Amino acid sequence: MPVNFDFNDLYAFRALMEYGSFRLAAESICLSQSALSRRIEKLETALGNRLFDRTTRRVTLTLYGQNFAERSEQLLAHVETVLADISQVSKARTGLVTVATVPSAAYYFYAGNHPQLSGALSPGAHPV
Repeated sequence: MPVNFDFNDLYAFRALMEYGSFRLAAESICLSQSALSRRIEKLETALGNRLFDRTTRRVTLTLYGQNFAERSEQLLAHVETVLADISQVSKARTGLVTVATVPSAAYYFYAGNHPQLSGALSPGAHPV
């Protein structure tokens, strides 16, 4: 069964859960209160359950909301890890470098200064 919400809705859910107030949660993620309210309503509609009990003073998680909070935190943590990993990969230097040098110097400069790179050292006299 497909559900219609996105990661921004999950971040809105996390903020409201953390702050317990629409005003404070909205401020923390730079949304208006009405935009935050729409995101929460969208999420609740997509899931088919209320996530929060609302009073005039406080917003608290329902039992369903508590269960969803655990799962959504795992999901967001995984997404944040994936994004950090992708960011590191995109910053990595790649390509082929050919250097002619004596083996001891090659090992010292290559392995010592670039431990994240892999390659092979070929001793001997080879024209470059």
